[in-house]
Amino acid sequence: MTMHLHVLARLLRHADSVLRSAYLAFAFTLLVWIVRNGQFITCWVLVALAMLLIALQHYVAVRVKFDADLLEHVARMIDSGTSERGATQMLDDSLVHFGLMPSSKARRDWALRFEGCLRLFKLQIGLLVLQYALMVAMVIVCTTPSL
Repeated sequence: MTMHLHVLARLLRHADSVLRSAYLAFAFTLLVWIVRNGQFITCWVLVALAMLLIALQHYVAVRVKFDADLLEHVARMIDSGTSERGATQMLDDSLVHFGLMPSSKARRDWALRFEGCLRLFKLQIGLLVLQYALMVAMVIVCTTPSL
């Protein structure tokens, strides 16, 4: 169990790299808009979408990083002698106390928790793909004189 926690926490730590790549795509999108003086309404819409995507990307990255930190902390608790059940109960109690998780989700199986963490990380990757697609669209739309 603790090895699963450590491995997933390590994977989720790559959220920082994904976020840096997202900011790079966002910066390049804005650079194209500024340099090419994108006055078309389509360019303005793409810039607005880019801002929305980077905001979503940052929010999801914070959530993924938080999950990674929690998984690592629970793994350390278990490694130091706390029972898996006890560590899980303390985690659930804290999350419910701070309103970060509804009490109905407490005491879920770890397989469901792992699945949720992976789904959030995949969402972050999906947002990155959308950002790069938007960046390419920006280059095409704002550098083509007829659009």
